[in-house]
Amino acid sequence: MFENKNKKEKNENKITESEAYKLIKEWGEDLELRLAGDDLEELQKELWRAVVSERLSYNSETEKFSYVLKKPIEKKDGSGSISMIQIQETDMQQKRDIKKMKDDIDTMVEFFKAYCRDSEGNEIQPGFLLRIKDRDQSIISAVILGFFVQVVPGKK
Repeated sequence: MFENKNKKEKNENKITESEAYKLIKEWGEDLELRLAGDDLEELQKELWRAVVSERLSYNSETEKFSYVLKKPIEKKDGSGSISMIQIQETDMQQKRDIKKMKDDIDTMVEFFKAYCRDSEGNEIQPGFLLRIKDRDQSIISAVILGFFVQVVPGKK
């Protein structure tokens, strides 16, 4: 029977769920996160799988998250795709732009536009942001809400 050695090696080096929870807590401590207890645990529950799969990482020097999209966004001209997004803190002006939006989708696009950059640190155009798939939207939103806005994702 055929055995996939690369997969076996990858599983041996894989981060466990408890290690992912610990990493997320460390990221929160680095960013002086106010969430604690059940609120922090809700954030950890939302993000741990992306950490284990190595799609979500954090750089403490730049205080930026890197997220590899589950479904990369193909450029319409066929010249490539956006497969990784940086998530970083925003400023008051960009928050003001979010508040101007009346439509929920437009608000979400402005929200992502304020906090997300491509892998080179450039602003991502709204046309690309509109094409981010649901599972990726959930993780990106959880990072923004949990670490920067400091509210529990999914709580009303």
